[in-house]
Amino acid sequence: MRRAMSHRETAKVLDAVAEENDEMSNADDFTVKELTLSAAAAVQQWAETDDLDEGESGADRLMSLMVGIVDADKNGEIDEDEQGVLDVVLNAAWDYLGTLGVTDEDAGALLNDWDADTADRVRELVAAALPDGEQSDSDLDDFVFGDNDQEAEDLDGYTAENEWDATPEVDEDGNEKEAVLDGDFKGHPFRGNQFKKGGASSSSAVRASISAKHAERHGDARSTKKAHTTAHFAHKAAAAEATTKKAKTYHKKMAKFHGSQAGMALDGVALDAAYRKRFVIRGGKKMRVNKRISGVVRLSAKQKMGIRKMHMKSHSASARMHRMKSMRMRTKMHM
Repeated sequence: MRRAMSHRETAKVLDAVAEENDEMSNADDFTVKELTLSAAAAVQQWAETDDLDEGESGADRLMSLMVGIVDADKNGEIDEDEQGVLDVVLNAAWDYLGTLGVTDEDAGALLNDWDADTADRVRELVAAALPDGEQSDSDLDDFVFGDNDQEAEDLDGYTAENEWDATPEVDEDGNEKEAVLDGDFKGHPFRGNQFKKGGASSSSAVRASISAKHAERHGDARSTKKAHTTAHFAHKAAAAEATTKKAKTYHKKMAKFHGSQAGMALDGVALDAAYRKRFVIRGGKKMRVNKRISGVVRLSAKQKMGIRKMHMKSHSASARMHRMKSMRMRTKMHM
């Protein structure tokens, strides 16, 4: 009897510990997503900036937005705890910039060194790459909450490599050697050229893949990278406009494939269990952002306004409703 009671009590204790660990894990996950969302919203707000103060650089404005995320007491000083959170935010911003086509070299010069010339170049690139209107909300949601590694069974065994292999070859002049563009294999979401019914963005994305294959076969390294980058954004746009799960998954997979071929940084934010520690592990490496923001950061009125707009972008009623709808849809799809 005592042994039985002891076993039951031990089981209860273990269950309680497991529940507590789950709660802590969920809390950490929520915190990471919240910080990641704020970092991505800050990048979007920064790209829209058109009211720099006299003597203020684009790098200065981005720094002020990042500080605004973590400076809890708003005194302009970043203490030890806030610096730990800022490390997470800056690395999340690095990841988001990567999905928009920014190289690791430029991301490092911007977020480690706050280089003004790099900031101008990157801001122009990001502004051109970002979607408009409500699609920018979708872009934030996909980056923070999206599952970019859906199982192949979502498309009946379909993979991005299948699509790439099925993409028709072209001659040196860019003429198609095959009449059938793609889709002649089981499981393809646009089998039998049905992708044409997916709308202009879907058709353009497939054409971009064809151009990338042509560049890979007949172009140099620079033109190939440019073609894959173009295809990445074309499929990303098509995924945002897709109206079916298959089409959305297809374009997301192809966007990730072309991004990988172009050498983009497409990793999601990864935080270790105790995110307050000093570094994040990515592929065995420490955090890429490794320089502290020291001293007191005095925010101007325009910088404070930028911070308020950033928070509105990620926490507005419409953005939250959009996010709730997205989460409900993912639940229905068991994603």
